[in-house]
Amino acid sequence: MVIQRGETSWQALEMAPSFGFREGLASSPGPVGVPGRVEMVAERALPSLVVPNFDVAPVFDPVPMPGPAPMSLEEAVKILQKHFFLVDVAGGIGSRDGIFGKADLWAIVNSPDAPAELRRAAQLLLSNPAFFNTLDVAQEGQNADGLISRTDLETYLREAGGVKKPDKPSDTDVLEDVIALHEALEHHGVHDKVINRILANRSNAQIKAIKAKYEELYGVSLEQSVRAHTGGDYEDLLLEILKARRDESGRVDKDQAYEDAAAIHGAVFTGNFLNPTDEATLNRIFSQRSKEQIEETKKAYRRLYGRDMVADVKDDTSGKYQRLLMALIGG
Repeated sequence: MVIQRGETSWQALEMAPSFGFREGLASSPGPVGVPGRVEMVAERALPSLVVPNFDVAPVFDPVPMPGPAPMSLEEAVKILQKHFFLVDVAGGIGSRDGIFGKADLWAIVNSPDAPAELRRAAQLLLSNPAFFNTLDVAQEGQNADGLISRTDLETYLREAGGVKKPDKPSDTDVLEDVIALHEALEHHGVHDKVINRILANRSNAQIKAIKAKYEELYGVSLEQSVRAHTGGDYEDLLLEILKARRDESGRVDKDQAYEDAAAIHGAVFTGNFLNPTDEATLNRIFSQRSKEQIEETKKAYRRLYGRDMVADVKDDTSGKYQRLLMALIGG
């Protein structure tokens, strides 16, 4: 199928190697100042016409491209982080849920209004299906679209030797989190997956910045919104997290780990109809301890009781409260 014939197109030259054009790319000299005249014969059409099968990695012959220099996978991921909110809302269904998938990337590629660097990054990522398999992503929906969160991107960059995200949040990051939290709280039934993903993975400085920006934008505190739209143990744990008291020293205290392990065991195993689970103890420990300290507490719990702490906490809790606890303790 002849896709373009006798036309000058930077976009065509740029997209050809990214979307599996295998054969038949030829260029001829064009007017001064333009890259040339392009004729392409492809096995698949451009993305606006046919979406490729993501289960099969595209195969293509490298073709020298004028214009911007080739982009590395790490560079594409960094650009994706930079424009995370734009990608997250691009796909329509499921937008602004703190995650994005291939459908969102296709929407970016096909949007003439999207930033040029973002379109190039989306093209590169769509041409590298293995990227999605590198990350620990959920396969959800009937089309098994690979879903990626901001945390996944940060993990990928960290493991690839990228620069760790600074503790001081940027205005863009804070705004994205604030809007996502507001929409999640206003969502019918409360979209706890988004709330948990954000609040369980932000530093004290980030949480404080989010709270300040939330009140600036909406005229009410984030705590007020949480009280208005949530309830019970889930509300209590969210409010504890919003106090931003997590230990960020990076130190591990083994004695503290044994004390916490005993307190957690007592909180989940002394419960009965008259003396239910001590959620206040769980909330205090899991909202204030560092991730490193929680990992040490898991080991202490195993040594003391011969049991898995995460499994015991999970068995004794349920619903939104359970899911937030699991996000905090890595369950």
